[in-house]
Amino acid sequence: KECELEAQYISARWIMSFAAGLMTDSDSLNDVYFDTTNVNGIVAHPMHGWALCWKFILDKGPERYAKPPLREETIRGVHYKEYVVIHRPIRAGDSVSLKCRQVQALQKSKGCTITTKYDLYSKDGELLVTHWITDYMRGVNLSTVGGSIQGLLPPSTEIPKRPKTPRFEEKLVIPANAAHVYTECARIWNPIHTNKDVALKAGLPDVILHGTAHLSKAIDRIVNRLGGADPRRVKAVSCGAFGANVLMPSTVTLRVLSFAEGMVHFDLLNQQGQQAIRDGLVIFHPPSSKV
Repeated sequence: KECELEAQYISARWIMSFAAGLMTDSDSLNDVYFDTTNVNGIVAHPMHGWALCWKFILDKGPERYAKPPLREETIRGVHYKEYVVIHRPIRAGDSVSLKCRQVQALQKSKGCTITTKYDLYSKDGELLVTHWITDYMRGVNLSTVGGSIQGLLPPSTEIPKRPKTPRFEEKLVIPANAAHVYTECARIWNPIHTNKDVALKAGLPDVILHGTAHLSKAIDRIVNRLGGADPRRVKAVSCGAFGANVLMPSTVTLRVLSFAEGMVHFDLLNQQGQQAIRDGLVIFHPPSSKV
């Protein structure tokens, strides 16, 4: 069934804090996020929509299901992958409402995957962002036969053959307080990222950085290197799969594997050399596009 969440106001303060929460000491402020004197205003980070989806998940998540899952089932869920299409960048002053519905449920050998499609709208009904989020429910079996709603699934992406050497690599320093800063600046709270006791009880080795945090950090580096430092050019973002945990403090490695026709394929390795992001993708509008 289709679910809704009331409009959330996007303040300049929230836009700036979201972007600032991803920065390191050596980063410069990007005017697109911070120059409030610009007559056109400031725009939100390409991943800001996740914070709006997260509020729905916290407040009304069980409403997505015809038969709400048991608590012992929901705690087995992990953020598995996502695809984001930005129709128009979210701007300061927007009031953004949300509609969502489950569009795919698939049984796997060790659990099941559930994909939910979120559409974010302005107060005038303009579609701003479409965000598909897939959860992997470990050890949970579907109560009915799974399936997909054709026409509502994320775009398919062709993964190019992995080159022998990346186009370029960049190290990203993850400080010890990265998850706490991201939690408060982005308004995305899940205690496994900030509370060691909760993380250990969930079977994790320690608190871990949010998948959307290291994805957002990777997007920033790609935008700066290949997108003219203009996040308004980002048309779509995809994470084929979140994999290995990112602990704190640590250093991760962004590897851009290919860049052609506005499409950037990348992955992200944690400090142990394991893939934290697999089959990453950023698609840019051409530089001359009006966004």
